[in-house]
Amino acid sequence: MQRRIFLQGTLGVAASLSRVGSLTAAPAAPSIKVHEKRVISQQTAFYHGWPTLAQRKNGQLLLVSSAGRESHICPFGRVELMCSNDQGASWN
Repeated sequence: MQRRIFLQGTLGVAASLSRVGSLTAAPAAPSIKVHEKRVISQQTAFYHGWPTLAQRKNGQLLLVSSAGRESHICPFGRVELMCSNDQGASWN
């Protein structure tokens, strides 16, 4: 009998917490604007996938990707880091 009372109390707390969580609005996702799409790889014959772009406080752009692959599914390749000091006009 004690276990049944405990479970009823636990479910009641969980239900009330889910209602409280649903009342608070989630922050809106940041909006983005795509200015341009272009190939920046120095090795265009290879597949580069899963890029991640970040901007440092000093304005420098960093791009990390899985690169040097023969195709999308390839056991070879490497992780490459590229950087741009001119807002993406050129990449090293």
